[in-house]
Amino acid sequence: MNSSSSQSSRSLSLAVLSLSILAVLAVTAVAPALGRIQHSFPQASKLELQMMLNFPALFLIPFSLLSGQFTLRFKKRHILFTGLVIYFLSGVGSAFIKDFTVFMVLRAFLGIGMGMVTPLSFSLIADLFSGDKRAKLMGFSSAVATSSAILMSLISGWLALYNWRYALGAYGISLFVFIMVFFYLPEPQSSDETVKQAKLPMLVYAVVLFNLFSIVIFNLISNQMAFYLKDTNLGDSAESGIAIAAYQGAQYSFFHSSAQFLGSPRFVFTFSPLLSCVQWWR
Repeated sequence: MNSSSSQSSRSLSLAVLSLSILAVLAVTAVAPALGRIQHSFPQASKLELQMMLNFPALFLIPFSLLSGQFTLRFKKRHILFTGLVIYFLSGVGSAFIKDFTVFMVLRAFLGIGMGMVTPLSFSLIADLFSGDKRAKLMGFSSAVATSSAILMSLISGWLALYNWRYALGAYGISLFVFIMVFFYLPEPQSSDETVKQAKLPMLVYAVVLFNLFSIVIFNLISNQMAFYLKDTNLGDSAESGIAIAAYQGAQYSFFHSSAQFLGSPRFVFTFSPLLSCVQWWR
């Protein structure tokens, strides 16, 4: 009985964590292949191609805000299913599009799907878990997202060497996430529990500001790396994927080192993907 309960808890945790993979794919699945994509859309300017990376975010933000309102009227599982279907169809479907305008429309729908799914990836942890388990899973969620971003940058860059459209197959992971959610993620029970508000320490605001700065730098690198390597003949999509992955690894290694220096185990869990994954499987 205990073994069955433990397996069920593990499956539930994996189902929740699988949602964290999707948020990073909007950029990492495409960024290494920008140089190759330019050949397929010669009529598009470099600025338009760079906008393609961040275009989903323009729709992710409003739908992330609306996601909270959706949960008041619809079940969270149904919102997840809808968002995952939109994510899958727009992400994988864009690999078959030859018109740049239609491609951008699908990128917009990708952002809508992300906006419906991403906020729930964190709220479900709060709904389904409590105490230390909740705190650890919040950290594991960041670890999964970071590890996925590094891995997919490498894979997408390598696939783009053969055909940049193959790299968009990464969005097919949403089908696996859909299956995990369908079979292992229950509808969370509504709760009338009052949450006591606590004042956040200044260290939290410092980490948030630094994270904001690192995201800006990451997007600058992602937008320019593929074109820079192509224009200077220093490499192709594979090298672009390696460079982007290396930056992400260095960024989170810095967080890990800072966390150890500050002596905060929770920050270590949050910003060190490898350590978090090892701890998870123990």
